[in-house]
Amino acid sequence: MSGTLQCMVCSGQRFSPLFTAKGYPIVRCAECGFSQVQQIPSPEHLASLYADLHNKHVAFRDTRAAQRENQSRVDFVRDHLPDGSHLLDAGCATGDFIEAAHSRFQMHGVDISEGAIALARQRFPALSGRLRSVRLEDMSAEAASYDGICLWDVIEHVPDPAFVIDRLMALLKPGGILFLSTPDMGSLAARAMRRHWAFMIPPLHLGYFDRRSFRHLFKHRVPGELLDLRTRGKWTSVAFLFYKLGQIHRWLAPGWLMRRLQGSVVGKTNVYVPTNDILYIAVRKPGPTR
Repeated sequence: MSGTLQCMVCSGQRFSPLFTAKGYPIVRCAECGFSQVQQIPSPEHLASLYADLHNKHVAFRDTRAAQRENQSRVDFVRDHLPDGSHLLDAGCATGDFIEAAHSRFQMHGVDISEGAIALARQRFPALSGRLRSVRLEDMSAEAASYDGICLWDVIEHVPDPAFVIDRLMALLKPGGILFLSTPDMGSLAARAMRRHWAFMIPPLHLGYFDRRSFRHLFKHRVPGELLDLRTRGKWTSVAFLFYKLGQIHRWLAPGWLMRRLQGSVVGKTNVYVPTNDILYIAVRKPGPTR
C-alpha cells in the first residue's frame, strides 16, 4: 500500500493493510511497525463521539477500580522518581490520578477540557494554580520544570503522537522521566483478536504502539532512554467489563443485562483482567539525573 498517507510515528509512507474495524481500515507502517487508522475523521466528528463516550463511561465507571488502577500507576512512578518530585499529569481530566498521587508528589495537571479542569480545581483548591486547560500540542516548552510527566491512556487518541511526546519531553528537566500507558498492539490479545480486540475502537483510538514502534520513536524521532517497558492488565468493575465487551459485539452486553448490572452489587464487583495488553513505559530525557 502506498500514497500520501504518512506514519504518525516515523513519517514513513509504506504500509501493509491489517483489517477493517468498525468501518475504519487499519494499516501498519513497514518502517517502524506503528499501526493507525487510514483516514482520521474531522475534529467535529471526534468531538461528538467523545461527548457520547463520556456519558457512557460515567454510567459504568467504578470508583474503587479506578483507585486501584491509579495506585498501581503511582507505584510505577515511585519505581523511578523520589517522593516530592514535581509531576505533571497530562490529560488529567477531573483529577483522579492527582488524588492518588498528591500525597507523594508535587502535582500539576493539564487537560483540554475546561469543564474537567474546573471540577479538578473544586476537588483540589490548594492545587488550583497548578491546574489549567490547554491542548497538549499547544503547551509551551519555555521552562523545562518537571521531574516527571504522566500520559495515561492518552497517546492512542491523538492524531500526531510523536509531536505530542516530543513536546512533553521538552517540558521535562534534563534527566526527567516521561511515564506513559497505552494499548499494546503487539500483545497476544491484540494479535489473536485483531479487529475484535477490546482496544480496537477506531476512531476513538487513532494509533497503536507496540514495543518495536516505541523503540523506533525514542531512537530516531524523540531522543530518550527507555528505562522500563512492561505490560499489565487492568482493574475494572464487572459492569464496565461488560460495557467494553459490548463495544466488541453488542450481543455480549445486551441492554437488559447492562441495566441489571448498573448499580448492582455484582456490577460494582472489582476484577483484575490479566490480559497483559496495556504497555507501561518510562523514558528518560537526555541529560544529568537528579
